[in-house]
Amino acid sequence: MKGIVITNAFYLNDSVKYQLERFKEEFEKENIKFIHKKTDDFFIGIENGKIITDLEKADFIIYLDKDIHIAKMLEKKGYRLFNSSESIYLCDDKALTHIALSNNGINMPKTVSSPLMYVSGDDEKFIQTILNNFNFPLIAKNVYGSLGMQVFLINDEKELREFRNKNKFLPHIYQEFIKESKGEDIRVITVGEEIIASMKRISKEDFRSNVALGGKAFKCEISNDVKKVVIKAVKTLKLDYAGVDIIIDKDNKPLILEVNSNAFFEGIEKVSNVNVAFMYVKHIINSIMVK
Repeated sequence: MKGIVITNAFYLNDSVKYQLERFKEEFEKENIKFIHKKTDDFFIGIENGKIITDLEKADFIIYLDKDIHIAKMLEKKGYRLFNSSESIYLCDDKALTHIALSNNGINMPKTVSSPLMYVSGDDEKFIQTILNNFNFPLIAKNVYGSLGMQVFLINDEKELREFRNKNKFLPHIYQEFIKESKGEDIRVITVGEEIIASMKRISKEDFRSNVALGGKAFKCEISNDVKKVVIKAVKTLKLDYAGVDIIIDKDNKPLILEVNSNAFFEGIEKVSNVNVAFMYVKHIINSIMVK
């Protein structure tokens, strides 16, 4: 059996390198040939109306990038991707994530998407919409971003107007700020629509809990209510692998904050002592055998 792990051509930090090493270890245990390719290591495109590529054949691809165009072409060429391009697409855009999860009995913070702006114009009506529907502080997020980056705490109307002036041409969302979970969340890792590990992340210095921003991670147990909402989310998004971020409101109700299709697992492997890479590879093998 042969597997390819694809990463972004321009982003290879320590967390990505850790995942590559762990997958290599688990591939070797299963006698799977390990191949690492960056997105600029091979050609894929359209010629004479057909997808063509010089990427070698493989039984599967673990796709650790968010480049949807390459992912969709690979699938159309016949490769089996983990996760699928559609699941990555829905998770990478935070607005689309919440839209996909809506009307499914899944609780989330109140969310409004910024209307698309092609040219400069008067957006006072939308500013008033935000003022009428949210209390301060509130959260603003660019729909694309990782590691807690591009997430902002807006404290008053002046900050809201300044943020909009800088970001109104970029796709972004506004969300209610759940003060009870300031600097805290729960990261749950799922494989094959089953929960395999969880940890609590806490920051005393920032409203965001991300470890990359200084938050600390601790192993934690999760309630049945959290388990139910996590499983419902990953089934809705049809994810083979996911990192689901949960916050808890004043009524002790779990809310989906984000769903990550390519969540880094170094931290949770070390905190939980769960072999995430092994369980992911086993899921891939089982999925291919069933097919």
